[in-house]
Amino acid sequence: MNIYVIGLIIAIFIFMLVGVIAGRKVKNTDDYYVAGRRAPTILIVGSLIASFLSTGAFLGDTGEVYSGFFMGIVIVGILQASRICIWGRIIWKIY
Repeated sequence: MNIYVIGLIIAIFIFMLVGVIAGRKVKNTDDYYVAGRRAPTILIVGSLIASFLSTGAFLGDTGEVYSGFFMGIVIVGILQASRICIWGRIIWKIY
């Protein structure tokens, strides 16, 4: 058994432990799907940015960055994050 297998086993154990602990706080489907509508803006923004960046990676942004288009990808990410924060502040009066 090498170090990578040990690391993988430890990571899986930690993920399962966090899932069990967090799962105890879920009371109904609202809690599960939308965090009981109490999620802070930073959590929502982080989730949306992660979705945006992972989708971009699958659609070829990695190749664009490699060819020299790094600032374009960064600017689009910043615009997405700022737009979400501004709308959250103006429309929904949160954060």
